Amino acid sequence: MHGEARPLVLRGDARFLRRPTIAGLVLWTLASIGVIASIDPITDVAMTLVGLVGALAAAPMILVHLGLVPAELRLDADRMRLVSLGGRTIRELQGGVVVGAGPLRALRIKPGTSPEVDAGADDVRVGSYLRLAGDGGVVTVGALGTVGVERRWSTEGWTRSPARRDWDITVDRTSFVALEYHLASLGLLRPNADPPHG
Repeated sequence: MHGEARPLVLRGDARFLRRPTIAGLVLWTLASIGVIASIDPITDVAMTLVGLVGALAAAPMILVHLGLVPAELRLDADRMRLVSLGGRTIRELQGGVVVGAGPLRALRIKPGTSPEVDAGADDVRVGSYLRLAGDGGVVTVGALGTVGVERRWSTEGWTRSPARRDWDITVDRTSFVALEYHLASLGLLRPNADPPHG
């Protein structure tokens, strides 16, 4: 990295945990089926214990999906660190960083005319992301309800990336813009002299 930049800490939620927690819950469910099948006879006490363990197994996934597991992106002129789980460094980027950007998309259920009607779902844009790649891996920062970086920044400093449905940390719109200006202070983004209209 190069340029002068003040240290910056962006706070959000740990989106990167969604897939591991879903996989853990699936594995627990399969294990539970095996345990229940081996219990003979099946008693109320055994079923209660299985239910309690199931609730404990589901709790991390619920917390992650509700956005209640905090994460931070800590940035300075020399490195970027994704931090979560009690201060543990999940990923650290050093050296030159390549910036990619693109839209976030999600499926939104269409309102049906009645509860019996399956109205399907629309694939809609829900926000934007910045993908930071460097020595040590990749960190993808998403923000809901944001427009693309082309509104503010020249295409010289970043590459257009495909739409994504997953990312590492979700931040609010103010933090997302602060990240853009931090990258600009490092010389990685340049102001757009002729921003698009509309």
